[in-house]
Amino acid sequence: MQMLPNINASSGLNYNYGRNIDPFTNQYLNQVVQSNTIQMQATWTIFNGFQLQNNIKQNKSELEAWEQDLKSNSNDLSLLVANQYLQILLAMEMQNTMQSQLALSLSQVDRSQKLFEAGKISEGDLIQNKAIVANDEYNLLNAANNVKLAYVNLWLSLDEQPDSNNIIEIPKSLLPAKSSSKDAYELYVNNAASRPEIMSGEKRVQAALYGIKSSEGGRYPRLVMFGNISSLYSSSRKDLLGYQLTGIDPIGFVGKTFDTVYSPKYKYETQTTPFKTQLNDNFGKSFGFSLSIPIFNGGAVHSNIQRAKINYENQKLNLEQNKRNLYKNIAQACIDLSNAQLKYEAAKKNFEAQDKSYAFAKIKFDAGSMSLTDFTFQLNNKVRAEATLIQSRYELIFKQKAVDFYEGKTLTF
Repeated sequence: MQMLPNINASSGLNYNYGRNIDPFTNQYLNQVVQSNTIQMQATWTIFNGFQLQNNIKQNKSELEAWEQDLKSNSNDLSLLVANQYLQILLAMEMQNTMQSQLALSLSQVDRSQKLFEAGKISEGDLIQNKAIVANDEYNLLNAANNVKLAYVNLWLSLDEQPDSNNIIEIPKSLLPAKSSSKDAYELYVNNAASRPEIMSGEKRVQAALYGIKSSEGGRYPRLVMFGNISSLYSSSRKDLLGYQLTGIDPIGFVGKTFDTVYSPKYKYETQTTPFKTQLNDNFGKSFGFSLSIPIFNGGAVHSNIQRAKINYENQKLNLEQNKRNLYKNIAQACIDLSNAQLKYEAAKKNFEAQDKSYAFAKIKFDAGSMSLTDFTFQLNNKVRAEATLIQSRYELIFKQKAVDFYEGKTLTF
């Protein structure tokens, strides 16, 4: 819009008292004079070193940079929400595990109660089994609280009021995909150009370049076209309606004859010229061109150019830093994925081993050839191994989603 002409209208209403100059007749009057001035002015910049055009391009690039920042923030939020979604699923699965463990402990207490009544185990063994139930109930309570806390974190990240009645959709099966090692540099080269954080930096470099061109435009002449229309009204302007002779007055003598010179006296009948008539009669128009050539302005133009060049270099450095950060994040994601894969495989083997060990221990315990303490030890090992397996599985799933995120894939489950 700055490339369009500037048009402004103004009007003034004035009352002059005492000795003043009549704006219409330009004569001194000693009376109250009402006057009005009306004018409209227009200026249009025809050339100013292409500063306006470069400012438009600069602002457009800045807008596009902010749009990419919005996409980048949205992507970061998506990754955060995906992680918190998985945290809810993890907490729910841990809760189910603790629920199953409690059910198993309760059945063990029933069995121990019968054995105690039959005199086959001591009261201490029965009490120990009941203590295990109490511990499992405590673990189940903590697991339920973790589910609630995970939901609260999700709602707050979405800027939503926590709602205990609203729950997430649980996928039918959520297993980590078979993943192979990723080359971080190849992943960076193939996807860096489409990443919003890189595109944002490139747009800001482009905007800074237009800023230099705009600042350099201050060295060029400035050509402006202007125009003006105006009119005025004065209450002192009169129209003559008629007159009559009322007498004569001596005004002097002839030099040689000394004859008296007389001047007639008239009485005039007048009225103030109408407002519309005066506006039409006093209507004026003007237009012209103004050329301003910069010669010296205290170094302001030079300083603006230098600041624009410094900003350009800063934006280039920011872009390079964004690229380094992106490569660092991709490399870290690839390393985390590889480590998560190893941890998951190790946790799976450990759980399989502990599960078999627990199965043999249960057979021995049921047969009375293993003490309750040793059986409880094997049971706890299995529970810890299962919890580690669940955690490592969800960690692997998230690390896979993080790599998918840097590949530009949609985060789905």
